[in-house]
Amino acid sequence: MAMTISNPSRVFVIGATRVADPAPNQNFADAYALLQMQPNYAVIRHTMMHEADGVLNDKNELIYTVPLIPAKHNG
Repeated sequence: MAMTISNPSRVFVIGATRVADPAPNQNFADAYALLQMQPNYAVIRHTMMHEADGVLNDKNELIYTVPLIPAKHNG
């Protein structure tokens, strides 16, 4: 019986939104930097994540839950 090895796909979770990896063939730092530059996800430009923050699920996906900075308000 042959054993197969597959690389897990990266998925970023921003709030309630699941975003597929914008650069699946790049390393984590480059893929996350590319995601931060997207105008739709400007809210994550000042957040930090590391490759070790990913959690592997049963669908062979590495899930990265992006921490969101709380909105500032007066009052």
